[in-house]
Amino acid sequence: MRSSDPMAELALMLTAVLVAFAAFAVLPPVDLWASALFYRGGGWLWSGWVSEDVRQGQWALSIVLVAVALVALLGRAVLRRDSFGVPWRVWAFVLALYAVASGGMANLLLKSHWGRARPANVVEFGGTAQFTLPHQIGDQCARNCSFVSGEVTAAVVFAVSAMVLLRCWRMPRVVRGVLLALTLAFPVVNALQRIGSGRHFLTDALFAALFTVIIARLLWRAFGLVKPAAPRS
Repeated sequence: MRSSDPMAELALMLTAVLVAFAAFAVLPPVDLWASALFYRGGGWLWSGWVSEDVRQGQWALSIVLVAVALVALLGRAVLRRDSFGVPWRVWAFVLALYAVASGGMANLLLKSHWGRARPANVVEFGGTAQFTLPHQIGDQCARNCSFVSGEVTAAVVFAVSAMVLLRCWRMPRVVRGVLLALTLAFPVVNALQRIGSGRHFLTDALFAALFTVIIARLLWRAFGLVKPAAPRS
């Protein structure tokens, strides 16, 4: 990644968040429409054991990646050399991204304080809670609430980490392309699972991805992994 003016970059990211909030505030309730696609006969189409296996598989992959990153950093500390052909700063970036985005942003901050009820709990889908827009801090949920999706946050963290790691390893172009495609599809499939099982709204997934990408960019810069911009001729 090439470097740019950090203040201009920060302003651009904050503008993107405000524009996204404003767009969903003035648009028709896209969240209800998207969730209704998966709600039939009083139940959710993707609420079975296969869907739950997808969810658990995502967490398993994240746990494996965190464990590998910890081993790699421990190896660096003990052996004084990089592990698995990846610079130690990259492994530190992976751990920090999980901690800040998945642990801090999603679970400690937003899910605990935004008060947005899950789709399965709102009146429109047989529940008792009121639907709220993503920019509204509500009182319809006390804990482990809908905004944002913790699973989608972790899936995006995994995808970003995987793309960074793939850049560190040499492999045939075709293999790299296939792995990148699978990596990009990973959070999409996870988001569909969360929406299709009535556990999250579309915007819970979209804002989880947006916030995670912003945090990733800020951490990438903080760990000194941004390359200087090429001089203009």
